[in-house]
Amino acid sequence: MCTPHNLRLLLVLGAMGCTSNPHIMTPRIAPALAEAGLDLPIGDFRAFTDWIPAYGRGLSVEVRATRSAGDYRRDLDLELEGAAEVCAALGRSEVVLEWDYLEVLFTNEYGRMPPRSREVAGVARVIMRRETLLSLRENKVPASEFPLHWDFVNGFKDQPDSKEVLKW
Repeated sequence: MCTPHNLRLLLVLGAMGCTSNPHIMTPRIAPALAEAGLDLPIGDFRAFTDWIPAYGRGLSVEVRATRSAGDYRRDLDLELEGAAEVCAALGRSEVVLEWDYLEVLFTNEYGRMPPRSREVAGVARVIMRRETLLSLRENKVPASEFPLHWDFVNGFKDQPDSKEVLKW
């Protein structure tokens, strides 16, 4: 139950940089993705506020897309394309302007793949500052060019034929 006291506590914790409850942020951010008409097989989505000292107070978005085994490639291109589309969609929304940065953790899940028949996924994590998002929006920069303007944090991809993970 959300009492006025709990709400004040949540606001204070959010202002201090503690992660917020994704049940509160996700409904605020989801319409921006829905209105963007993304051509991604999004299976799950959540958003929350976070604090990174070098960037300030930000919006962290986790997106999980379901792909077929036939879509799998040993590079990170599909994950980076998905992250770029999410960044572009949220960059067109006014709601992201409340934060100093946007962090996107984009995951493609490829399901079970032979020969080991284990779950295979690829992940890319990127950060874009608010000023960058605004500039890209004003200049109508396409999503395909967003990787030139973000901070790539990390990425990894499972290999269906090996226990070794590909890392970037």
